[in-house]
Amino acid sequence: MSWLLLLLWATVLHLESTQGVETRLKLNGGEGPCQGYIQVFRNGVWGFVGDQDWTDANEQVVCRSTGCGARVAPDAGDARSVMHPSPGDVTWMNEVTCSGTEEHLWLCNFPGWNVSVYNKDTVRMIYCTEKISLSLSEGEGACAGSLLFNSSSGPGFLCADMSVSDVAAKLVCGALGCGEKEKILQLRAPPTGSAPRKPFSLGSCSGDEQHLWQCGVRQDTRCTKPLFIICSGHTKLSISGNNMCSGPLLVEDGSTWTPVCQSSFSLNNTTPDSMCRQMRCGSSGRLEPAQCNSSTPLTLTCSDNVQLVLMHNRKPSGCFGSVHMNRSGVLEGVCSDGWDTNDGAVVCRELGCGPVIYPGKGSVTQGSSITQAGRFNMVECEDKDQHLLHCLSRYEQRSISCKEARVVCTDSVKVRLVDGPGRCAGRVELLYDGSWWRVSEEGWTNMNSRSVCGALGCGKTQGTSDRFSKGTGEVFPHKLECSPQSELSNCSIKINNLRRPENPQTKMKMLTCDDHALLYLSGGSSCSGVVQVQNAGHTYFLSGSHSTWHQDSANVVCRHLGCGARVSFTTVNATDPQRMRSYNCSSREDSLFDCPMTEGQTEGANQSEVAFVTCSGSRSVRLQGECWGQVEVCGDGVCGALSQEGLTDGQAARLCEDLGCGDPLPLTGPEGQKVVVAFLSLHQAQPSLPLEQASMVRCKGELCTRLAAHVFCSGSIKAQLVDPRDHCSGNVEMFYHDKTRLVCQEALQTAEAKDAICRELGCGTALSPLRYFGSPHLKDSRVRTLCPAGSRRDCSVSLDQSCSPAGLRCSEWRRMVLKLPDVPGVKCEGLVFVYRERGCAPVPSEGWTSTEGRVLCHNLGCGDYESHESRNSSRTSWWDRSYRCGNGSNGSNIWECEHNKTTTSRKQLYLRCHDSYPASTLHLALPPALNLALPHALPTPSPRQRNCYGQLFLGDLGVCDAGWSRNESQIACQGCSNAINIKSTATRGGGAVKGVHVSCLGSEEHLGQCKTIKESCSTGLVSVACVAGVEVNVSRKCGGRVLVRYRGTWEPVCSLRDQTKEANLLCAKLGCSSSNYVNTKPALGPAPETALRCEEKHKDIKYCIQQESCKGSSADAYVYCQGYQEEPQPSGLPVSLVVGLFLGALALVTLGLFCFFLRKRLVYSVKLQFSGRSVRKQSSFESGDYEEPNLNQMDTLTGLGVNGRRASDSSQSYDDIAGEDDDAAKTLTVGGPAVTRDDPSHVNLFAEPASFEVQLEDSQGSYDDVSSIPLAIIEEAVLVHEIPDIPQHHQDDEPGQTNGRHGDVEAEEDEEGYLQPDQQV
Repeated sequence: MSWLLLLLWATVLHLESTQGVETRLKLNGGEGPCQGYIQVFRNGVWGFVGDQDWTDANEQVVCRSTGCGARVAPDAGDARSVMHPSPGDVTWMNEVTCSGTEEHLWLCNFPGWNVSVYNKDTVRMIYCTEKISLSLSEGEGACAGSLLFNSSSGPGFLCADMSVSDVAAKLVCGALGCGEKEKILQLRAPPTGSAPRKPFSLGSCSGDEQHLWQCGVRQDTRCTKPLFIICSGHTKLSISGNNMCSGPLLVEDGSTWTPVCQSSFSLNNTTPDSMCRQMRCGSSGRLEPAQCNSSTPLTLTCSDNVQLVLMHNRKPSGCFGSVHMNRSGVLEGVCSDGWDTNDGAVVCRELGCGPVIYPGKGSVTQGSSITQAGRFNMVECEDKDQHLLHCLSRYEQRSISCKEARVVCTDSVKVRLVDGPGRCAGRVELLYDGSWWRVSEEGWTNMNSRSVCGALGCGKTQGTSDRFSKGTGEVFPHKLECSPQSELSNCSIKINNLRRPENPQTKMKMLTCDDHALLYLSGGSSCSGVVQVQNAGHTYFLSGSHSTWHQDSANVVCRHLGCGARVSFTTVNATDPQRMRSYNCSSREDSLFDCPMTEGQTEGANQSEVAFVTCSGSRSVRLQGECWGQVEVCGDGVCGALSQEGLTDGQAARLCEDLGCGDPLPLTGPEGQKVVVAFLSLHQAQPSLPLEQASMVRCKGELCTRLAAHVFCSGSIKAQLVDPRDHCSGNVEMFYHDKTRLVCQEALQTAEAKDAICRELGCGTALSPLRYFGSPHLKDSRVRTLCPAGSRRDCSVSLDQSCSPAGLRCSEWRRMVLKLPDVPGVKCEGLVFVYRERGCAPVPSEGWTSTEGRVLCHNLGCGDYESHESRNSSRTSWWDRSYRCGNGSNGSNIWECEHNKTTTSRKQLYLRCHDSYPASTLHLALPPALNLALPHALPTPSPRQRNCYGQLFLGDLGVCDAGWSRNESQIACQGCSNAINIKSTATRGGGAVKGVHVSCLGSEEHLGQCKTIKESCSTGLVSVACVAGVEVNVSRKCGGRVLVRYRGTWEPVCSLRDQTKEANLLCAKLGCSSSNYVNTKPALGPAPETALRCEEKHKDIKYCIQQESCKGSSADAYVYCQGYQEEPQPSGLPVSLVVGLFLGALALVTLGLFCFFLRKRLVYSVKLQFSGRSVRKQSSFESGDYEEPNLNQMDTLTGLGVNGRRASDSSQSYDDIAGEDDDAAKTLTVGGPAVTRDDPSHVNLFAEPASFEVQLEDSQGSYDDVSSIPLAIIEEAVLVHEIPDIPQHHQDDEPGQTNGRHGDVEAEEDEEGYLQPDQQV
């Protein structure tokens, strides 16, 4: 319930303040803040409260609201009224009536502010139970501490918040006799003592209060921070010297510290014990001497021994760490609340650690920690303070959990250069707050570099061109700022409190100072030679003086270089040694530069003698592969990988040059996996020196798993032409970045790129690019651009995942072929010829053995070798190369056995292999393109014709169409005349199938002699049509639609281009003399895919066939020869009568639809009668958008629908048609087998008698004036005779013919008038 009352009180105060009115109440004129007459402060004016109609409940509210407990009832005869102190003042309240539960007096009932008139000259005195006494907590002296109070209801403390004013502090200091207020502080925790204290919040003071309680107080359970007051009467004490609790006693005197005897401080008001407690040095002490005298300073010795200590990882850390007080062996932590630079400066100065760099917060510690953290809180030091212990602070009676105060002093910051070949070069690292940090280049200045080099005793900075290891570990988050000519101790660190995640691309600061030197050997091997030193751009010889150049110095040189132990040492005469140094080493040093050094030659030594040493070890730098791969370094008895970040571009170029591999190429592609490297970096004394002479920095420890350095020299790029049969011709492949890759067609667009490959392979110049032969088998990225010819220094190779691979043929290409076998057939035997760019030449038999025979039979795909012999030849031009294969060359290429030795033999090689060539066959695997119903019998293809078209097989595998050309088709058609270009068939299932890739020269007798390879076919399989399989005809005798059959089915042809030539050849082929006329009509089905394209040279129409699109035209070709005659009309009804009947029926249909349109209610009744029927799309009739039938189009009705029935486009569906299948509704019957409308390729091309029905359906609608109507289905059989559309000058030659079949429609190939399956009537 108390929290609810507090909330109500806070709300009232808030409302009062938001209304611009502040209302307070106090008791005045008594012996304390809890007795006296009532005064109320309102609108900036103090007024009184009248006692008219006063009750005890009113007094109860007053005592409780002022924090004074309960009312005290008067004794018998006790007068409770006193004279009005200011009768003329305003009376704010009168006639007040309270229930006793109100929070404030103005919450009781009263007439209003200054409303009720009060004329009495007395006011009522109120007496409450509380007796309030104020005090300051012990430990800081009498005039400084937490503000405490005692009352009859128990002890308490006042809370510190923003509302505590200087007026309130002044009241406290005045009441305690401590002068004026000096400071107001907040403490972290409530004061402790024998009994817990309740927290109270203080109201606002107006300035005319006599007691703090008159400002208004209320118990506040939310309060945790007590008010800490320092009055002007407080005197700070300290101890001079390093001991905080024992030494000459000092007193604060303004801005300085003064010996106590030289100050105005009176020892009479204090004791040694209280002074020790005030300085937190224990509970007791002694003062010697007891009083001041002129000769001896007063020395205070306290019971506790306290020392300031900085801790890191629970160990003393010198000049950085978390701040602690070591009190007689027990650590007491200092909290970071209020911790600032002044506090840190006192710590660093007290410890002798230089200026403070960073004062901050440490990790959270617990009270149970071994550091006893959290005893010193709210520390506030000033510049003049000598000891942190004596600074103003709150000393907690028990440990509290808090963030540790932490400090970093200048003397704890160190710098070093690591992962370099010496102490004066490497990566900059900073020791800060107990950890070594890498330093980034961001924000680094030359002044920083000078300070670092100076701090290391390495002279000035000279920058760096070397590359050192980037290292691992955290990057320094702050910024080092050094001034010109400053020492590192005077540099400052700008603190960055925002920690950003490390960017992997961040560059670390690398530095080389002037005094950095490199040792190397020259004039010998990697571990033998003249000893020289490179320093600050100058080269020095090591003096050969016997006083400094001895076995110990020689051992140090070998050890320094990682070359093992000394084998021998001597001196040699140097030519003009302008600079000389002497190093006098013992046997202990690991580096020559750790030995004492003397500039110049030692006294008495020969000025031209220099040191020469031979060590036991060796060093090397090489690549894992030939001219490419991971960089491998051997030195100091260890071999291993070099870190990627430790190799410069210049060193990569030097390595390629050392290995004779050209120039380095840019690295592309993703980074490799990390490996354990053995060396971090290489450092050359001079760029011209081999890398094996470089200083090698070893990687030691556990942080050696890194990316290894890789170098790819231009000499590693090697192109090759891969082909199972040919030399200097084939698929282009390139070895690049440790992988063999295909080369894109785009890479061979320039003659320079193609010639470069041919010249590099010794194949002359480039002739022409080729299609890739076979199925691409290399899955890595393909080379899209090549390096320019000549120098590859600026080479930039780009890769592509999906480009088309290329082939190339060079001028020196050649292929071996077996020709002229003894027995014609497919046996792998014959005379051996070499085909090349300049023709073919016989191969001499001289030098051929079974070894070479086995290789060639294998290359030809002819199995094992059987025999060979020499044959006479009348050829005059011979192949002038000889062949010699090793015994193990059975699976190699015959071209690898070729020698330039010229042979004089004129006997030609005849070779017999075991296998036969695979036979090529044609299978009619194509489905019929069109289903033709012929009006008259056409000839059946002969066996020879059937074997001259179809899908091509070589052996039992289909032939892939990739790279297939007319050249190969001509060979496949041998025995079937010329080849006709036709489209390939799709692979089964749309995916890749196993097949045979074929490439022919054009002179082969059959496909088996061509170059072949069995691989997957990803695009399609080859189909071949030959002229011998072609048949040509027309739809009627000597006239009609032109039909050809050359790929297994009869099909129409495109309109004729040269009508006279092509038509005459056709008529001649049919034995019908010359043509009368040529016509075109729209095609029934899809557009034709075949054309007759005759030229002047052609004499046979079959040689004019080409497979091509009709280029946007869907018309079929018609030819009418002189022998054409129209078939006679069959006996029966005359045409005019049939037409008349049909028109009459159509008129009836039209009239019925018109009636339906005008009377929709009739349709509504029909819908009720045929309920449940599905809705179909509204026909054009119901909207009125119909037109009169065209009599000229009556011959088109054969394409209407099922058996001639045309389905309506209405959106209604009725029972008479609801059962019909939608697919069946598309079926066409045109004098032959039924085909579907969805398959236009199966539409009949010849007009046969046809029956048809027309079904008319009603449209949507509702009519109220018609109750029912029967659904009318009009079915009519009409016989229509087709009359050819003959030009005017030929009309006399075209008699009509009819037959007598009832109910059918016969049309004479004038299909352009046929109604298409999707055409509207």
